[in-house]
Amino acid sequence: MAAPQDVHVRICNQEIVKFDLEVKALIQCSSYSAKCSTQRNTILT
Repeated sequence: MAAPQDVHVRICNQEIVKFDLEVKALIQCSSYSAKCSTQRNTILT
């Protein structure tokens, strides 16, 4: 069984990966701003 601090690190790492993917999606959308305005709003909510 994982120690509590290991679980905390795993959750933090998952949040960092999620944030990284959201940022990458926003950067990708910025070059297609007209097409991605709906996707951008969905990601941010």
